[in-house]
Amino acid sequence: MGGWLARWWYRQLCLPLKHDRIRADERGVLHTPNPQSHPEAGYSLVELMIVVVVIAIVMSAAVMVFHSARSSAGASSATSVAKAYREAVEQFSTDHQGRLPRAIGTPEWPVAVQGPITEPGLARKNGRYLRSIPEAVSDGSIGVGSGGNFGHIEYRVSGATYEIDVIRKDGVRVCSTGNVHRFIVQPCETNS
Repeated sequence: MGGWLARWWYRQLCLPLKHDRIRADERGVLHTPNPQSHPEAGYSLVELMIVVVVIAIVMSAAVMVFHSARSSAGASSATSVAKAYREAVEQFSTDHQGRLPRAIGTPEWPVAVQGPITEPGLARKNGRYLRSIPEAVSDGSIGVGSGGNFGHIEYRVSGATYEIDVIRKDGVRVCSTGNVHRFIVQPCETNS
């Protein structure tokens, strides 16, 4: 079995070197070998297509890995924002005999802005509960609204959908509907 491999190797590497030497004529001019003398040299179309297909498969796998890493990074960022809201609501609840922040229009819920908040309530001036509304993840925005007696913070992310339903401590839950993530003080509505 090793004999045919050695013969093939010799034919592929050594014979072309023996015949393709650059020669000089009687005037000293160098001549390269004629490419027509070895028509089997080079790659066939099938071999080139196989290489292109293999490269395409490797690139598609790399793109999928990159997309997966980007999605998990976005989910981690949204989860850390959820933890910041949860801690602020827990601290508010502790300071107010277990009462949770109420809906918009009361002094117990932050205004819908980004950056430092100077309103009273959940986001106090001294930063006791929520020093600032955290920045949105890439291509995202934060809004504040209310439903019923409870307020909620919507964390909108365009172009990506994260499945977050992990934080359920002291009445704070994070749910995801499409590309809108809500940080609310009551159970999420189930959309069918």
